Amino acid sequence: MSKHKSIFAFIMLFAFSVFSTALYAAEESVPLKGTLWEKVKGEAIIKDTANVEGDKQLTVNVSGLEPNSVYTVWFGKIDRPTEVKGAGVRDYSFKTDGAGNGTYVTTLSEYVIQGWDNIQVAFHPDGNPKNLNNAQIALSGDLRHRRR
Repeated sequence: MSKHKSIFAFIMLFAFSVFSTALYAAEESVPLKGTLWEKVKGEAIIKDTANVEGDKQLTVNVSGLEPNSVYTVWFGKIDRPTEVKGAGVRDYSFKTDGAGNGTYVTTLSEYVIQGWDNIQVAFHPDGNPKNLNNAQIALSGDLRHRRR
């Protein structure tokens, strides 16, 4: 009987390790580096959704930004800084809390992410996410390693 328990335990351990590896491979983290302020930190997490194959959930977590302020999330090109695409649904915005922390979550297709060099978090000093004239890039993260 103990031999059967050992085999069962081995099978369960193997199944768990395969399942864990699949979960890990379906999620990646992109560090975001501050460009406007020193103590800014952030991370973009891109992971598969359970809904539609090819759909990704993008979660952007940031800290150290201006409190109670408006930010938007964009994809950009390094060699063409004016070429950008909003990440998710218009107006691509979130507001930080009183401590300067914020989270942005959206779902989009993998093909929307492909071909972009970086992900950017833009600060809107006037509080209007539609006004791109005064927007400044507060954080940026490199997406080029994602190319398949």
